[in-house]
Amino acid sequence: MPAQIPSVPSTTGAVYAEPSAERPLQPGTKVGDLFARNMTQPYVLQRLTGRTYWVSVRNYATVFYAGDNGVLLMDALEGAYDSVMRAIRDVTAKPLLAVVYPHYHADHIADIGKYLAAASEDGIRLRVIASARTAAKMEAAASRLPGRPKRSAGRGAASLSKASQSSITASNGPRTPTTTPPGCWPASASSTRPT
Repeated sequence: MPAQIPSVPSTTGAVYAEPSAERPLQPGTKVGDLFARNMTQPYVLQRLTGRTYWVSVRNYATVFYAGDNGVLLMDALEGAYDSVMRAIRDVTAKPLLAVVYPHYHADHIADIGKYLAAASEDGIRLRVIASARTAAKMEAAASRLPGRPKRSAGRGAASLSKASQSSITASNGPRTPTTTPPGCWPASASSTRPT
């Protein structure tokens, strides 16, 4: 058993709880012993809402949404592919259909090649979603990551090379995709949309 790392009392009066993939984390509650868990476990998984989950891998965290037909992942965190996919499989057997590039920093998108390869092996065309700003920054940086968007004639639009076997959607505004991945949640507001 690893050495115990002492807990520090909350400075905000938060209540600490064991992580749970079944029970949503209540407002004002935090995952207990998070630092120790991040240092000793492959990942920490916590349900946030009916379909939204938080996963932490070595102090990097992301969220995913488990929809009716598939999963939307917020980041392709560097070095976290295996742990993130195990966390997703703890929740659902549905395929990963889309990954969002929150911004162009490699620690948030560097594992995209692993996601694209796995999707391709499963016959899935993984969708990569980025804002127009993220696409422009990746282009300006001459990113060599798979899924690097290429600007097209349309305002704010971006696409991938045919070799990547994926698609990317970019929006006109920062960090806000203009489309949602098919099967992740309905395009119109409904009770199945995450809260």
